[in-house]
Amino acid sequence: MIYKDFFFDSYNDSGWIPVHPFGVQAELGDVLQIHQGRMLTLLNAGCDLDLVNHIHAHEPFALRHDDWRHARNCLKVDDSLVVEQQFEEQRVKRQQTFRFDKAGAYLFYGDNPMGTYMRNWSQVAPELIVKLTQSKYTFREVYVVTAVARMSRWGLAVAATEGAELMLEGEREHSLCLFEQQRCNITNSSGLAFFEHNNERAMHFFKAKKLTISDRKFDEYLHELYKRGTYQPQLPIDNWLHSNLLSLSTTEQLNINTCQDFFQWQDATLDDVLLLTQAPR
Repeated sequence: MIYKDFFFDSYNDSGWIPVHPFGVQAELGDVLQIHQGRMLTLLNAGCDLDLVNHIHAHEPFALRHDDWRHARNCLKVDDSLVVEQQFEEQRVKRQQTFRFDKAGAYLFYGDNPMGTYMRNWSQVAPELIVKLTQSKYTFREVYVVTAVARMSRWGLAVAATEGAELMLEGEREHSLCLFEQQRCNITNSSGLAFFEHNNERAMHFFKAKKLTISDRKFDEYLHELYKRGTYQPQLPIDNWLHSNLLSLSTTEQLNINTCQDFFQWQDATLDDVLLLTQAPR
């Protein structure tokens, strides 16, 4: 996926994961899966699950600006003033040129980032396990969005090839990157996979919890596999560790009364970001 470096750096720098396609909205309580590098929102827990404990959100608050202004393998090779003659008036504009060293190199700027979190996750989480795995659905792998960040003005350029270039034009005021300015236009480009500078359609990022097997059940099933001893050497236990140990449970064991003993919620991590950057086969 051409956006891999951007996704990884966004998560490592800020702890937030970009919503892709860019410009698509994310909401607290969105229930999603990741399939072939795509984030598929299936329903919203607050709207579709008839929760007894309704989802409550904090009021949006400002996030640190530095986390939303970064680049990789991108060099500004020109920053100059250009004089345009319009009838009897001269207009001075600033022009910047950026060069990208490899495919996937990028330049990103987000302005006025605001974030909101689910403030009663501990109350909602147990009910979500019951309704998503037993009473309403039978999910075994699923994510729930617990925090959303948005920015109304943003710019992103991603290179498709080594040596790609981007030329921007804006007002004459000095800016480290013209993406900072509301009136920023692309005047020339080559070798770009993606470019957008938007003042209207917000860009969204998210944090999520993922449904996993509980630590207790993991320990229990691993011990059972070890005691069986029939998986070596042809079928090593390690094969099961790369699978879903919940496949070892029977219908009688996993039901609406026991599901909270089988499942738990964990933070989405860099491993999950990696899933989002895998190209479809």
